[in-house]
Amino acid sequence: MIAMRNRVAVVVLAVVASLGQAVAGGLQHRVWVLGSSLGGDEVALLRGAGIDGAVVPVGSAEITQGGARLTIGKVPELSGAEGWSVAPLVWVSGRGDAAGDAEAFLSQFSVVARNVGRGGVVLAAREYWPGLPRFAAAVAKRAGVPVEVAMAAAALGGQGPAAGWRGVTLVAVAFGNPAALGFPPSTLHDDLQALEALDELDIPFRVAIVVEPTAKPQPAGGGASLLELAKGTVAEYRPAQRGDAFTLRTSLRWGEALLPRGTTIEVETVDTARYHRDLALTLRPLRQRLVGWDTVGTLPAAPALGMSRQAFLDYLAGGAPQPAPEIAVEWPSPTRLRVAVSNESPHGSAASSSSNWIELSFPGGVVGEVEVGEFRGLEYGQVAGGVFRKSPSGEASALRLFVNLFAAAGQVGAAEVRFVQRPRELQGRWGARLGDGSDVSGPVRPLPLPGKR
Repeated sequence: MIAMRNRVAVVVLAVVASLGQAVAGGLQHRVWVLGSSLGGDEVALLRGAGIDGAVVPVGSAEITQGGARLTIGKVPELSGAEGWSVAPLVWVSGRGDAAGDAEAFLSQFSVVARNVGRGGVVLAAREYWPGLPRFAAAVAKRAGVPVEVAMAAAALGGQGPAAGWRGVTLVAVAFGNPAALGFPPSTLHDDLQALEALDELDIPFRVAIVVEPTAKPQPAGGGASLLELAKGTVAEYRPAQRGDAFTLRTSLRWGEALLPRGTTIEVETVDTARYHRDLALTLRPLRQRLVGWDTVGTLPAAPALGMSRQAFLDYLAGGAPQPAPEIAVEWPSPTRLRVAVSNESPHGSAASSSSNWIELSFPGGVVGEVEVGEFRGLEYGQVAGGVFRKSPSGEASALRLFVNLFAAAGQVGAAEVRFVQRPRELQGRWGARLGDGSDVSGPVRPLPLPGKR
């Protein structure tokens, strides 16, 4: 697993290098501001991380045959965005051959355009209808500003020819968690095929990676995170059809609501490891007509249900998209050990029933009782040649303690291990499942014995 960790580090460096090459090559990176408004300090951090602009939802429009009705919604405010490219986004819907009225749409849209940037307009459609290309092309012809159409990559990849989108840049919603915004879910294979098809068209396009999480039930009032769900005393974990499911062992404050014991919370999140994989698939191989990519999500301050703003910025600065667990031990007595694990990194692991663990090896020691505390369970074993193998407790010279996940900036503790015979030495290491499906582990490190530091 250490070799796997080294391979992850190499891929991180490769994608970070790709980011630099993408910027040098003129590819632009934007964020969609989906949640609350951003203050000047927050905008400054995003701009300082190399993000070239923002997309701000402003409302929705119903496109009919010869008409268009725009409804303005609540528009997030951006402070300190002067000189930054800010594009208003309008959700559009229609049926059949309805191609609308571009002039009527732009007349209504002009009220928004005066107040929200000079970055053109993004028309986002959750479903394709035959009249959409003609409506978008007509808006592009009359608007005098860049016009983009955002749709699921698979839907765009099946629509052509390129002449139907004259004057329009396409935004292919691919990878990540598109269902969080109402786009149809997709597979990596389907999205990659769609991007290949788009690249063969003589038309510029962007890729939009949705990092917005989904949760059921939704956390009332927001503010929920996976911190408490990491603890085995709080929730029992199992994979869901899409994402993860946590069944509460005790009541839990979920946002502003108190959920009772027995409630199952289903979540699908995009962490930095999954984003890292998706961005690599976007940038490699070189796509001739790709003009940039968008990161689509609220990106709230930590603690967050999905990827936090701190984790996002750390990743863009070259931080490894994985947790950094630290094992802490103390000896209340010469034969009684207490152990906990913390993760100070802004990046967490994926949830798993068996791949998130810390391991203690104790040659010469004989284990008595073990109380798992907040850990979800344990296995007794022996370590030979760096490989852990299960064994009966009476023959064990190592044990693994499992967690549901290593939450960003989280802690799980404290298990208590009682030895019948105290060990000659004590070592620890950790293993984790990442959001891209890979497993990584840390190096073996010595841990203090009784009376030693």
